Amino acid sequence: MPKPSLFCFFSGYSHQDAEILSREDNEETITLKCLNLGENQVNINNYIQLDGIIFLITNTDDTTFTAVTTLDLIENTTMKNKNRGDLLMLGIEIEKDLNHSEFWSLHPSASGQVTYCSQNTQPSHRHTLEFHFTAEERLGSTIKDNVHIGLNGASLTARNVRIDNGLVYFSIFVGRDAREHSSLNDSLEAGTRFNLNSPGEVLNSM
Repeated sequence: MPKPSLFCFFSGYSHQDAEILSREDNEETITLKCLNLGENQVNINNYIQLDGIIFLITNTDDTTFTAVTTLDLIENTTMKNKNRGDLLMLGIEIEKDLNHSEFWSLHPSASGQVTYCSQNTQPSHRHTLEFHFTAEERLGSTIKDNVHIGLNGASLTARNVRIDNGLVYFSIFVGRDAREHSSLNDSLEAGTRFNLNSPGEVLNSM
């Protein structure tokens, strides 16, 4: 798998648009064949993110694509346990995203995991949910108050960040429409893990 440019950033508009059809693990790589459930067209030699992990597209047809990444990039991520039938968040590079003009860009691959704890409805807006998370203290350099981060490749703003007893506590707010196409949804179980992407710059293509 070719190494991506250090300037290969992703748009942060990631949706649950890929379903794993098969998985093959080799000594150094993992190859996934996925059903493309969304509207983003992916092409051979494009880089994509699947749950916040960078993959290289090696084959496509009308409804499916095959993508490869290295085993070292999935170390300490949820991708190690993903298999046939699992749904993944699909993200594309900024320059391939023609549907948005402003981007809260994300670094190419995940730096660790965070753990979902609970959620509650916002009194002032019943369609918005607040999701509560914890993370290892070492990830506090990435998770900062009112700064965007990536969760499974979706760019979101961390709120109410604090560090206590060796853990980072934070929350994010997600509207109803965003939840419909995301692994951040109303039926999450406590303990569910998400991959964390470091933020890039906020960019405007106009």
